[in-house]
Amino acid sequence: MSQQSSPQGLNRSIYIAIVVSGFIHAVTFFLAKSSFSQWRWQHVPFHSAIEVFGGAIAIFVCFLLLNLEKNKRGTSFNIPIAAAIGAMGILDISHALVEPGKLFVWFHSIATFFWWHFLSFGCFTIIYTNKA
Repeated sequence: MSQQSSPQGLNRSIYIAIVVSGFIHAVTFFLAKSSFSQWRWQHVPFHSAIEVFGGAIAIFVCFLLLNLEKNKRGTSFNIPIAAAIGAMGILDISHALVEPGKLFVWFHSIATFFWWHFLSFGCFTIIYTNKA
C-alpha cells in the first residue's frame, strides 16, 4: 500500500523545515557572536575536502537536471539551473585545489559570479520569452 501525501501535509512539512532551519541558523549565529567569537580553526586540507565534496555534489545535481530535461521532466528552468550549478561546482573544485591567496579568493568569487549570472539570465530569458 502506498500512501499519497496531501498538498496540505507537504506544505506543513515545508513550513516545519523552514522554521527548524531558521532556528538552527539563529542559534548558530548567536553562538558564533557570543560564546565562540574568539574561536578560530584554520585547516586548509579540511576546507579543500569540503569544497571538493560540494563541487562534486553540484556537478552530480547538474547531471540530474540535464537528465530531467532530456526526459522532458522537471521545470522549464532545468538548463539554466544546471548551467549555474555546474559552473559553480567546477569553479569551486578549482578553488579547492589552489593554495590560499589571491587566486584562491578569485576562484570562489568567479564561481559565485557565474552562478548568479547563469541562473538569473537563464531564468529571466525563459520568463520573458514565455510572456511574449
